[in-house]
Amino acid sequence: MSRLLPGKTLVMILAQGDPDKKRFADVFPRYNEFFKWHGINEGHLIRAYYSPGRKSTPLDEAYKEVEEMLVKLSR
Repeated sequence: MSRLLPGKTLVMILAQGDPDKKRFADVFPRYNEFFKWHGINEGHLIRAYYSPGRKSTPLDEAYKEVEEMLVKLSR
């Protein structure tokens, strides 16, 4: 029995220091499947890559994806 109400939407934000998208590619599918078992209807992944050694960070792209997801899910 789950304490999660059925029909909810999962948005996972995965932050990682390695910009290789192949790294940690298994995390979201595993968690998404787990949450489906507990009544979550749909799942979305937003990945943020950050490396302190780089002069620029791609976090702006992640922020943009979050804003787009908020608009999409608020309809």
